[in-house]
Amino acid sequence: MSEISAPLAERTARGMAWRFTSKFSAFGLRLLVLVLLARLVSVDAFGLLYQALIVTGLATLVSEIGMGPALVQRRELTDTHIRVAFTVSALSGAALMAVVWFGATLAAMAFRTPEVIPVIRLISCTCLLTSLGTTAGALLQRRLAFRKLFVVEFLSYLIGYGGVGVTLAYAGYGVWALAWAVVVEALLRAALYYAAHSHPVRPCLARSEAGQLCNFGTGITLARLANFAALSGDNFVVGRQLGAAALGLYGRAYQLMTLPISEFSDVVGAVLFPAYAEIQNQPDRLRRAFLASISISALVVFPMLVALIIAAPELVIGVFGAQWADAVVPLQILCLGGGLRAMYSLGDSVARARGAVYSQSWRHTLYALCVIAASIVGTTWGITGVAGGVVAAVAVMYVLMAQLSLRLIGASWRAFFVAQLPGLLLAVAVAGLVFPLTTLLRAACLPPLVTLAGTLLLSLVTAATVGLLLPRRWHDHTVLAALQRAQRHCAVTVSSLWLRYRHGAVS
Repeated sequence: MSEISAPLAERTARGMAWRFTSKFSAFGLRLLVLVLLARLVSVDAFGLLYQALIVTGLATLVSEIGMGPALVQRRELTDTHIRVAFTVSALSGAALMAVVWFGATLAAMAFRTPEVIPVIRLISCTCLLTSLGTTAGALLQRRLAFRKLFVVEFLSYLIGYGGVGVTLAYAGYGVWALAWAVVVEALLRAALYYAAHSHPVRPCLARSEAGQLCNFGTGITLARLANFAALSGDNFVVGRQLGAAALGLYGRAYQLMTLPISEFSDVVGAVLFPAYAEIQNQPDRLRRAFLASISISALVVFPMLVALIIAAPELVIGVFGAQWADAVVPLQILCLGGGLRAMYSLGDSVARARGAVYSQSWRHTLYALCVIAASIVGTTWGITGVAGGVVAAVAVMYVLMAQLSLRLIGASWRAFFVAQLPGLLLAVAVAGLVFPLTTLLRAACLPPLVTLAGTLLLSLVTAATVGLLLPRRWHDHTVLAALQRAQRHCAVTVSSLWLRYRHGAVS
């Protein structure tokens, strides 16, 4: 019998496989949709959307009151808990929708952008829609049913953005194309979540169960609010101080920086939270699992971010158009902090699993204050200065969450840094080998997309080659086992999907 129980290890590996299948299947779709919308909708329209999403995103976090994570984390779960979670989420979602609707004028005054009022009011309905799907989505995550989550998220985005958003953008609806895409995606996600995992919906506010869920939920909500303030504080400062056009450029840079993180580290964190919750009272297993997740994330994310820094000019200008050129340098600066962000996000999963949400929340609050202060100072140098300030704030958060995580699992700082060393070596190799070759491609005056493709291919080959050459003893045995399981399950998943496709084509 392995150190990690076979059922949990297998379910986690399957969850990883399906989550990665989801992300990589959707990656091409999302990139295509982003390119189409960037060419069909103005930079100012994206700036208005980002302003509206700051307001509605904050309200959405409050409306859930942490009911979803509370359901995932709780060891003993009854139908009463589920009914209470759904009732609380629905009531708070309706209340927050009303607050956002009537408070849109105040938000517009804060942004100094009156044009954002109707956009905020339309998107405000996502507060209720998201709350209605919270319970079913959490139950799917608790069961590690990431195959169903994949289908729901893919279809929601395909129809919401790929269908409604692109169609309305082509018809010339500008910011309304983006706003309706957000609403339709939220509506479909809530409906499909419930279709994938129906649950009791009869209203219930049982005092005992409500207290149990709200105790954890309140802490997680405080942490989420602080994290949201940190992730949106720079956007608020840019939108208020530098205007909607600058926010559109900065938002695009930040969105591109987060692609490697959302495509990998966020996947790892989402799958490991319920897995961590199952072994929350087994420190040795939790410690090995956390250090393994840190090592795997560093191996993938660090070289990806370096490749993104090198290829930033071709990616931004060649793919999205010359009107986005001013986003290149901010993107490169933000990528410097992307790896640190990936590491601290994994610490969040450990803190939630161990129930240390209040210790987590004050760290996120301090992080938010650092982001806002650094962004205000950085506006002196435009969005480039804001990006530099944000990286400094991320470095502070990296240290704070590492300290909390290591205390919760009983690991040393040395073990933490050693786990990241192989990924750092891969990143250095990509920087040392790929940058000179990309410089030669640029000197040859090749089309930007050709240079971009060459840079990404060279980065992949370099990282894979160096990774294979690293001594096996540099990798923790848990990392090697996890990679083998994930590889096996990914192969099975892809084969299964291909056979189904062939069968459908023949039929």
